[in-house]
Amino acid sequence: MYPLDEAALEASVRKTGHCLVVNEAPADGGWSATAAAVVSERFGSLKKPVRRLCGQRTGIPYDKDLERAVVPAVADVVREARALLGK
Repeated sequence: MYPLDEAALEASVRKTGHCLVVNEAPADGGWSATAAAVVSERFGSLKKPVRRLCGQRTGIPYDKDLERAVVPAVADVVREARALLGK
């Protein structure tokens, strides 16, 4: 997270007007909240509010199948991005 590349965030948000923060960690107290806050505070003119897609609020299991159940996957990211864009 540090140093946060705020220039890259700014360029992307200005280009699209949207922001989807994806993180394997749970949303509570994680860096996704910080990233979402930075974007929300700096870019009040987003087309829609910042969305976060985070892991479930549990420990990461050792078993790969169980890990897939609690960590966002590509399909989850695509689904959330489409929802953010209204598609």
